[in-house]
Amino acid sequence: MHRFNDLLEKVDGMPLESQEIFFDIIQKRLDEKKREKFIGEVHESKTEYDSGNYSSGSSEDLFKALDV
Repeated sequence: MHRFNDLLEKVDGMPLESQEIFFDIIQKRLDEKKREKFIGEVHESKTEYDSGNYSSGSSEDLFKALDV
């Protein structure tokens, strides 16, 4: 946690424009990681679907299963 606070202090000491650039870079990296995670989940879901590892039912069945 100490390193995180040090980083925040360093960013605070940067000029505003540099902080905006830093934030933009971090945001783009986070977006890319989220995109990669989503793509992985899609591939996993497709693999499960292709292998027949799924169940079908009505929306009522789904809500009953979620109440468990």
